[in-house]
Amino acid sequence: MTSSTSFLHDDAPVPAGFRSLSLPEHHATTVVFSDTRSLLDADEFSEEGYYYALGHTPTTLRLAAKVAAIDGGAHAVLTPSGMAAIALTYLATVRAGDHVLLPKNVYRPNRDFARAMLTELGVTVLEYEPHETDLGARLSERLRLLWIEAPGSLTLETPDVQRLIDQGRSVGALVAVDNTWSAGVYFQPLALGADFSIQALSKYQGGCSDVFMGAVVTHGDDHHARLKRASVRLGYAVSPDDCFLVYRSLGSLWARLAAHEAAALRIARALAAHPNVGAVLHPALPSCGGHDNWQRLFTGSSGVFSFTLDGRYAFDDVCAVIDSLRCFKIGFSWGGSTSLATPYRAPAWWATRERCAGLIRLSIGLERVDDLQNDLIGALERLP
Repeated sequence: MTSSTSFLHDDAPVPAGFRSLSLPEHHATTVVFSDTRSLLDADEFSEEGYYYALGHTPTTLRLAAKVAAIDGGAHAVLTPSGMAAIALTYLATVRAGDHVLLPKNVYRPNRDFARAMLTELGVTVLEYEPHETDLGARLSERLRLLWIEAPGSLTLETPDVQRLIDQGRSVGALVAVDNTWSAGVYFQPLALGADFSIQALSKYQGGCSDVFMGAVVTHGDDHHARLKRASVRLGYAVSPDDCFLVYRSLGSLWARLAAHEAAALRIARALAAHPNVGAVLHPALPSCGGHDNWQRLFTGSSGVFSFTLDGRYAFDDVCAVIDSLRCFKIGFSWGGSTSLATPYRAPAWWATRERCAGLIRLSIGLERVDDLQNDLIGALERLP
């Protein structure tokens, strides 16, 4: 070979035996085969070997195995975001003529995807109240996928997950649970009979508000194979650099969650005692909807909860409270080290019952808890 060619073909031997505590990053699009027979015999979807880096690499397989183990599953398919994991679950399981059933407190982008895209594909989208324990006539042989959110992403109710799973399974439906709030650490829905546990790894697993990733965790080989085929056909891929960032953060996941939990509980209890607060929506508090279910199912709580102002205040007051905070940043998402406060207008199905104009959702980070609590109480005291 000429020098210019030899520079491009790097076949230098690497000494064997190197090990470290860090996740190796395999950057690739092309998988190189030893001969044509190996290429022709390769299975595009099998994780027993390699075909094209879009499907998987050693980096993605190692992170997927770790995520699945944390959530009590056997397999995980990684996706470019949490919303991508939700979409993958739908597209891998439902077809025209099927029904899907969502709780009214479901993550808003989930509902938007179902109502907009699934409806256009001929799928019927139905809803149920998060506290319902009898789904009645909505249970039929056409129900293909029952979605559960535990707890709800904004109003934080914890449903009777086991009863809902049993009802879905009684008509042959698949059951998907959005398990992002617990990070798979404090709750493992696959052990109750759910088919899919959905995670937004952008949240607590990433932990630094700087990476997008999601995962669908399963027990069954058949479910995993279906998800894997759909993921490859949709062209889903995750960056090895992002995999490294998430994997690196997993070592501190339990310690961080414990800190988030302790701080959030202390702040939630302080808010509950303030006269300008209407309700504190934290699953670990007895006043929160489905608290008994949470106690029975979960082993802990994370750092995300909501609260409302007293009924005499308007939505402008909700925004004023947030605008006057100094320790909290304003923005969507949660699970990072920096505390966030986000305003939401009260959902229509919920507002009439609760008599409030809006909610404030907090993601409690890792700042000094006294600073966060004083900041919130001070903002409440400044209300007229």
